[in-house]
Amino acid sequence: MSNITDMKKSELLTLCRERKLKGYSKTLKSELIKLLTIENNNNTNNPETSEVKTQIIDGKSITKNVRQFQFGNVAGGAGSSAPEKYQRNTIQEITGVKCNKTNMRINFRRIKLIEMSRPNIQPDGFDYTEDFDGVQEFEKITIYINMKCIVGKGGSQTRSLREVYHFIEAQSQICLTNTIYNGKLFYFANILDGDEAHSTMKKYHYLINEYYSSISSRIYIGDLNGYFNWLEKLLENSTHDLEFDTLIQTEFASLHIA
Repeated sequence: MSNITDMKKSELLTLCRERKLKGYSKTLKSELIKLLTIENNNNTNNPETSEVKTQIIDGKSITKNVRQFQFGNVAGGAGSSAPEKYQRNTIQEITGVKCNKTNMRINFRRIKLIEMSRPNIQPDGFDYTEDFDGVQEFEKITIYINMKCIVGKGGSQTRSLREVYHFIEAQSQICLTNTIYNGKLFYFANILDGDEAHSTMKKYHYLINEYYSSISSRIYIGDLNGYFNWLEKLLENSTHDLEFDTLIQTEFASLHIA
């Protein structure tokens, strides 16, 4: 078979039909190549092992069509959680550590990290952020994870991305005043996949670099693939850097988290 990058659009469309792919009609040639490349990768085993390795999709390459092909219809209903499920499963498979769901969220007025499942039944319900989508517990650190997959332009996407911006600011405020929770240092990770999330990434880095540079190392902002490099360095530091143990010993008495 010819290399898919050398095929004509009509040939690519035929191949999509033969493989019974979804979300390819009225699609640019470049999008068809992305869809078929992902499908090929998902069906290719590692030659050195009988196991199928996790295929991480580059965050910025997830367009509306790619997302529909990979996860089906995610505009509400049961399918809307499919991208988050993919992110969570990939995190667990690659790290070997559970990424459990959590009700932990931030009260931005009190600048506290609080576990609460239904804040909106409280008079101050709007003082709370959304909850984190996952949490990973390691020997010395805890990571609270926000997962998003935002594609395509539109008012809904802009509102979602603006909410992420305010969520990251709340995380930054927490980091300025708090270091540990339950005897462990805590960190935040914002896993933002999707072409539209990627296009606004500079706004989040502006926020962190301009106003919160002193705690920027405690907050990850990027796609799923980049999370593992950030985590690897973080775990190396927690293993070899005495600062981690010193912080826990000196700041435990002044804990400000509810």
